[in-house]
Amino acid sequence: MHATLLGILGLALLGALHAQDDVPVQTDFQQDKLTGRWYGIGLASNSNWFKDKKHVMKMCTTVISGTADGNLEVTSTYPKYGHGEGW
Repeated sequence: MHATLLGILGLALLGALHAQDDVPVQTDFQQDKLTGRWYGIGLASNSNWFKDKKHVMKMCTTVISGTADGNLEVTSTYPKYGHGEGW
């Protein structure tokens, strides 16, 4: 569970870094340890929408990959309930 929380916080940090291009990269950062496929096994929210839908939500996947210009690309996929059925 701690690993999932750290993963979510790491993704939030990546989003903040994208917004600020002049932020230096951590000196011992190992990109190969971060890139790849990640599985979101836990989400939390107090929104009414989330409370109404959490019983039908499925595991999301996130793929982190390096780009040619040295940045990281993050793509998250959240499957819909019933394989294509709307919510």
